[in-house]
Amino acid sequence: MLRPSVSLALCLSVFSLVPSVASAQASPSSVAFTNVYRTGSPRALEQPSRMLSRDLPIGLRDCACEVWTFEGTITPATTARSLEWWVGTSADACRTAINRFPANNATCWPLESLGNNRILPIASNRFSIAIPARWLIDPIAGTCTPPPQVSAGSSVHLTGLLRPPDDAVPSGSVPVTVSVMRPRVVEVVTASGAESSAIVQWQHIRTEDGGTAQVPDNTTGYYILCLPRVVTADAGTSSAACGSSTTDAGMTDVGTVDASDSGDDAGLSDVVTTMDASTEPTSCASAVFPTNFEPNDDTQLNQYACSPLLPTGSNRRTITGLANGQSYRFAVVAQDNAGNRSVVSSLTPCVSPEEVTDFWEHYQRTTGMNGAAVGACSAAPVGAVSGLGATVAGLLLASLSALRARRRAP
Repeated sequence: MLRPSVSLALCLSVFSLVPSVASAQASPSSVAFTNVYRTGSPRALEQPSRMLSRDLPIGLRDCACEVWTFEGTITPATTARSLEWWVGTSADACRTAINRFPANNATCWPLESLGNNRILPIASNRFSIAIPARWLIDPIAGTCTPPPQVSAGSSVHLTGLLRPPDDAVPSGSVPVTVSVMRPRVVEVVTASGAESSAIVQWQHIRTEDGGTAQVPDNTTGYYILCLPRVVTADAGTSSAACGSSTTDAGMTDVGTVDASDSGDDAGLSDVVTTMDASTEPTSCASAVFPTNFEPNDDTQLNQYACSPLLPTGSNRRTITGLANGQSYRFAVVAQDNAGNRSVVSSLTPCVSPEEVTDFWEHYQRTTGMNGAAVGACSAAPVGAVSGLGATVAGLLLASLSALRARRRAP
């Protein structure tokens, strides 16, 4: 017979094992994301690696044609269930039914856009799903404007819910940062003409600190746009616009920009891929950009850009390669650290570069003195120049030969 103390110890030992066994049997499955990568954005060409890190936010230029691929595992392995894909405002937003669409004030929305791929059968314990960026930004309509519940500068969370539904089962989620706020528009742009060039200056004021001359914190650079475009100028971006082949099949096509969207930090309702043909202006004063011109479309920007992306350390640029006597108008677009571009600034009045003729050019055009070869010291007729006059003439010609600097605009 066992002693009472031994019997009590055994009973306690067995009792203590029961919760552990029950816990092991009820161990829930979990979704883990092991790899996330993105392809198709024209902004990737601006990176040394030609790839965008998952840590960089989705911006307006990524929205139209970028695709995010998510890979991961289910633990433990199972083939009896499926994964259903949702997008929520937080890591836990989709884990309870009261937050899921179509609930009032929903903070979690199903990715209906994926069609049959929305519910993904589990093959072994691994999964892989490709989702266009614009559906991560707006899971309801696939535009570049997040739902009101999502801040345009915050993160959304792709969530894989194990099905059949069980709110007690933890689901896996991964954050994706969204930043689709336009930078502030450049306030003041001026231009002045010089010989075969124009000097463009601008102001971009940070209003948050009382309107000092400092530029907004998130600004990374500026593009100068020209009307008409200067073909020979050092212009444009290194990025290529996304092609139609990258558009997700079976989803709503991207529309056009609302021309009334001209406010600071205005969101882009849609992304344009083509511009309306504009009538050739009859004069410089009537030259304007097309009504649906969208700077966040690289193809459209390249049609008018007459500078590369200029750093924020300067607010002045000389645009060369202009035709003397032709009139031009200029505007400036700001770009932020998410690659988003502002609404185009107001156009400057017309500027006409003009040829500048200085004293040396006049001397060259008159072939020097007495018809001699340009730059040569000619011999004056006998008796025409003598004594001190000859000495002065010789010094003048020597000075002109040494002084070949032309007057240039700063």
